[in-house]
Amino acid sequence: MDSSVKNSEMENATPRRRSFRPVIFIALVLVIVGVFVIILINKKPAESAKSSQPETVAKTEENKEDKKAEEKKSEEPAVPSEPEAVKEEEIIEDQSPVKLDGEDPNTSNELTGVINYAESDGETVMIRATINQYLESGACVLDLTSTDDSFNLTDQITPSASTSTCSFDIATSLLNSGKYNIKITLSSEGKKGIIEGEVDV
Repeated sequence: MDSSVKNSEMENATPRRRSFRPVIFIALVLVIVGVFVIILINKKPAESAKSSQPETVAKTEENKEDKKAEEKKSEEPAVPSEPEAVKEEEIIEDQSPVKLDGEDPNTSNELTGVINYAESDGETVMIRATINQYLESGACVLDLTSTDDSFNLTDQITPSASTSTCSFDIATSLLNSGKYNIKITLSSEGKKGIIEGEVDV
């Protein structure tokens, strides 16, 4: 009876001892695997740092080449730029005297000119004329005529650099509404001339 009990106890005790071996083996395997993983992780940053070094070297070389190219460009003499096209708005009309048949207008027996401006702002009719000759004295007689109205005014000729001018400012209250023909009669030093145009009032 005692021997059977002992045998049963021994049989029960043996499997308990064997059950610890697989656990220890698994623990050792996990430790070994963990060590390998740590080693691999430490190697990857080093390899990536090595691989990035050639790129940085290449970039620094490219930067050096760019700087050299810029220095060469700065050393080259500057090529003068082509003259810019003149804008139409900036072109100033030539106010020099108009020559008749290639002659100096001042030697002509007739006075000539052009109406530069003839507009109404609702309150005043402004008329500006340029005479092609240089005149130190004289008169401009303005005649405004429409289908049902007429108006005249005289202004003294004003000398300019190489030409002469005359100007008129007329209150619109003195005129009827409509289109007027402009006739400016020029007279100076025994010479005469006529300038004509139109204005809307």
